[in-house]
Amino acid sequence: MSQISSPARLINSAEPVLGAAGAPSATKLAPDQRRHTGNVRAKPQAQRERRSTFSREQIVERILFEDSARLVLVHAPAGYGKTVLMRQLRASYQCHGALTAWVSLDDSDNDSAGFLHSLTVSIKRALARTRNKYFPVHALGDDDFDHVSAMEHIQSLMERPEFFDAPFVLFLDNFDALKVSCVIEHVTQLLDFFPPQARIVIGARSEPSIPLGQLRAHGQLVEVDTEELRLTDKETREFLRNECDAV
Repeated sequence: MSQISSPARLINSAEPVLGAAGAPSATKLAPDQRRHTGNVRAKPQAQRERRSTFSREQIVERILFEDSARLVLVHAPAGYGKTVLMRQLRASYQCHGALTAWVSLDDSDNDSAGFLHSLTVSIKRALARTRNKYFPVHALGDDDFDHVSAMEHIQSLMERPEFFDAPFVLFLDNFDALKVSCVIEHVTQLLDFFPPQARIVIGARSEPSIPLGQLRAHGQLVEVDTEELRLTDKETREFLRNECDAV
C-alpha cells in the first residue's frame, strides 16, 4: 500500500486515531432489522485493550511494509492474541491516514443478506468519517440498499473518490464463525473487485476456504501464524512484568 507513509510512526504514536484508542467500531444488525432500511443499530464497540497489553510492533511493521498484499491472514488457535494484533494494526493504519472498517463476525453472519448489510454499514461509516463533500455523515441511511444487488451496492461504494485518496482496510475478525459457503464466497468476490489500494485483514483459528494459493502465487498474501504470534521468553517476561505493574 504505497500511499501509507513511513512505518516509523507505529502503534505507540501519540497522534489521535479514528475511534477510541484504536478499538474497532464493530457493526452488526439485529436479525429483525437487517432487511429494513434507515433503521440501523450498531453492535456495541469491542472492549478497549488494557494498557498493559503487549505491543506487537514488529509484526505490525512487517505487515505495513507489504505494499502488494491484498489479504492479511492472522490465523492461530484461541489465546494467541489475534484480535489484539488486529486492533494494534488498525490503529497503525489509521495513524498513517488509511480508512478502516471493522466487522466482528458471529453465527448470525451465516445469512448472506445480513452479512452484506452489516458490511455495507461498516464501509459507509468509514466513508462518513472523512466528513467531506462526497459522502456527508447524514448519508448513512440505507434507502438505496434494495434497489441494486448487495454486492453491486458495495462495489459502488468502493468506487467513491475517498477510496482513491487514501488506502482502505477492512477487518473481519472471528472469521471461523462463517460456515456457509456462499457467505465465504462473498469475501472472495470482495478481493476480486477491491481497488488496488484496499486490502482485507482476516482473523481466524484456521485457514479459511478462500483461494489462498492464488494469492500466495501472486505475492498478495501476508500470513501471521502461530509461530510468529508466540511470545519469546524475553517477551513473555516483559508481558508478565507489565501485567503485574497494571494490577
